Amino acid sequence: MNGGNGFGFWFGVWFWLGIYILSLFFFFFSFSFLLLCVFVSFHSLVFFFFFFSFLWV
Repeated sequence: MNGGNGFGFWFGVWFWLGIYILSLFFFFFSFSFLLLCVFVSFHSLVFFFFFFSFLWV
């Protein structure tokens, strides 16, 4: 009975730890993806600005 209780306790600990790690990884991945999208859009905007300014000159 004690072993079963310990098994349930460790199962719950690893379960919540896995959920926490997965949510943290998902948050980091989505944040890095958002940062990459902002980075790419900003550089494309700067590129188009320089391209059009060079075109006008």
